[in-house]
Amino acid sequence: MRSLILLGDLYYSGIWVAPTYRQALGYYEQALAKEPTLVARERVAKALLQIKQTPFEEARFDTLISELAASGSDWGQYRYGLLLIAGTATVAPDVAAGEDMLLSLATKGFAPAVRAMIDRLRNDQDASRLDRAIEAFTKAWAMRKDYKTGRQLGEFYILAGRPDDARKVLGDQMFAKDPAALHALAKMEATANPAKAFELAQTGLSAAADDRLAVDLAQLLLGLNMPQAKAEAERRLLAMAETDNTDAIGLLVSSYLDRLKTDPAVLDTVADWTLTLAKAGEVAPIIELAATYLSPNGDPELARQVLPVAERALEVLPTDNYVGVLVAQAYYNGWGAARDVARGNGLIEAAAAAGNSDALAELGLQYFYGMGRTRSSEIGIALLDSAAALGHGVARVELGRLNSSATGPDVDRVKAYSMFIEAASQGSSAGMLEVGRLYLAGWGIGQDEKRGVEWLERAASLGNFDAMYQLYFHYHSKPDPVSQSLASLWLDRSVAAGVNPARLRLAVHLLSAEDGAKGGASYDDAVSLLDDAFSAGYNTARKFSQTTTAFDLPIIGDKE
Repeated sequence: MRSLILLGDLYYSGIWVAPTYRQALGYYEQALAKEPTLVARERVAKALLQIKQTPFEEARFDTLISELAASGSDWGQYRYGLLLIAGTATVAPDVAAGEDMLLSLATKGFAPAVRAMIDRLRNDQDASRLDRAIEAFTKAWAMRKDYKTGRQLGEFYILAGRPDDARKVLGDQMFAKDPAALHALAKMEATANPAKAFELAQTGLSAAADDRLAVDLAQLLLGLNMPQAKAEAERRLLAMAETDNTDAIGLLVSSYLDRLKTDPAVLDTVADWTLTLAKAGEVAPIIELAATYLSPNGDPELARQVLPVAERALEVLPTDNYVGVLVAQAYYNGWGAARDVARGNGLIEAAAAAGNSDALAELGLQYFYGMGRTRSSEIGIALLDSAAALGHGVARVELGRLNSSATGPDVDRVKAYSMFIEAASQGSSAGMLEVGRLYLAGWGIGQDEKRGVEWLERAASLGNFDAMYQLYFHYHSKPDPVSQSLASLWLDRSVAAGVNPARLRLAVHLLSAEDGAKGGASYDDAVSLLDDAFSAGYNTARKFSQTTTAFDLPIIGDKE
């Protein structure tokens, strides 16, 4: 019988052979037939647990577990407790009885029962259940001190708001150089006792391998806002980054991208890191690098250096990645290289063919408006439809606008509303703006001023300048004092956001004020607003200053 059990164990545990639970079950069944011992029944039940697929096997497993529990088997009682908690076709659910059985086993130091109850109570707020569990766990820890149970127990005490109990367990000498335990304790101490957290995390970091746990410890040190902790964390992270540890690089790269704005010398490091991360499938850093410097406001010299880095990233990234769109825009606009429309078109077409929604939207706009391509509204709308179907907010807003104005091939304001509301539901402030406009005008849907204003305010809260200015116009059209006050509020917010037409409007209001004549405070403020608007490229501001003689305005830029 013992030989049969050993043979079964070989196949069950995969000793010298691949684990084969059905083969193991066969040997356990033979052992059970020879002598129905507790050991043989436990082995059969364990094998069934791994392979049970039919109702017959399920029922047989439940029966065996019930028998084992009744015979005093700790493992049998543990599994029966879980059966009671979950309930099966043959065992009626009884959560309280199941947990009582697990807690009784936990009191005796049966580690699986301890772990099972910790998982069940990890986020529990029932004080009485927690107290009973902690009493059982305390006894278990006193009887059986092993790493795995201790770590889980310490983390449970932390989550249960029992820091003293956590310190008793995780502060045991057996965890003195255990990075996982030290990390858990350091996280607990970080707010109330940063110095203690630093000591614990530093010890953990010195004992940790160059793995995810070491990165977590370094991240904890960075969050302590202590110079010595930051220095220790960066030293270790840089050492790991030199071995292309992507977890460490991922933690460092954000700060180096910030440093690059004032220290171009770190570009080589940032380039190496973003490419390493791109190869590992982490694209956010290379996208941030390309979007920041391949742009109208990017430093031309840095753009020339960043563009080759972005192109190298394209070699390791899928064809549908957003970096391809950014590189295409760089070639269209001459950011980092001479303008090369053919190169830009090739990148956009490849990304669109691979299903990138940004590229599909860009290509659709190019065809519809004839931007660098033979104009085709049919192809343009088909591409925009594809991008919209993939959830692209800009494509949906553009299709909505085409369907709600005479510039589109057809006017279908119901479809426009559908597109706008889908974009708005994705969080698109442009979509929210257009939904608000439709409600205010009643185009394609019933007019509803309250809902229209609500949508405009949502868009404005997300920083949509057009929505702010639209709210100004909405309230300005009403003569009552409350509306006029709100109009003034939204005009001020539009000006603060840099909306040039709003600057012109406010200038007109100021010039109409009592001190709006030349030499008055409002007059000077108005000229300043017009100057700002023209400096931002709003030529209407200059035309206004040159054609308005009632206030004797100077030419903008020549303020007296």
